[in-house]
Amino acid sequence: MVETDLYDVEAAFYDEVHDYSEDIPFYTEYAKALGGLVLECGVGTGRIALPLARAGISVVGIDLNEKMLKIARGKLAKEPQDVRERVKLAKADMRNFTLEERFSLCLIPFNTFLHMLTVEDQEATLKTIYKHLLPKGLLIISVFNPDLTRPQNVVRLEVVKQVKDELVMRFYTQSFDFPNQTTSVQYMYDFVKSDGSLRRLVTPLRIRYIFYDEMRQLLTRTGYEIVSVYGDEKKSPFQSNSRLMIFVAQKTVPI
Repeated sequence: MVETDLYDVEAAFYDEVHDYSEDIPFYTEYAKALGGLVLECGVGTGRIALPLARAGISVVGIDLNEKMLKIARGKLAKEPQDVRERVKLAKADMRNFTLEERFSLCLIPFNTFLHMLTVEDQEATLKTIYKHLLPKGLLIISVFNPDLTRPQNVVRLEVVKQVKDELVMRFYTQSFDFPNQTTSVQYMYDFVKSDGSLRRLVTPLRIRYIFYDEMRQLLTRTGYEIVSVYGDEKKSPFQSNSRLMIFVAQKTVPI
């Protein structure tokens, strides 16, 4: 059993395990309506950036994990030339990056913002993005709506996928650190070959969940005006029991 970084482990089979596409039409609609250049923070393997580019949208994607970016570059290289020309990928920390481009829209999808483990990191991210947005540019952040009633330290089977010649099973257990508002997740990957041989990888993940009112205040004090808050990618109004919190905020006053 080997313990290692989550995204170093997942990079090779991330797309098979995370075959989530329900949010792509949502982001595509906003990007087309605004026009201009899109920034995606936490671009990963290009799950969102590539469909946007295929839809005629130019995207700059940043990520800290080189293995994930390598997968994205490999996928991009197989795309038609016009799609390749619409995507720029770069290794960068969303808390502190400098790009020449200015953007009409920035996306932080799929709980990526929760990797910011302190309020200082959250504010630094939002302020850095603010500097890169055009006047009246939009920021969209999608995070889960916290449910702190979930049982802790229970092992659950979350994913079963066939990836090449192996059956991949992902188990996880979760615990909450309430004073620090973080949750620690231990992912266990079992890779089973057809001959029954098994290997296991253990990957820890720690994220900082955020509440509705807290996110509203955070956006407001870093220079954004909240335009909409949705409970899912179909634009359902946010409610206390919504699965997601999708904040659409506009760059406003200087900070």
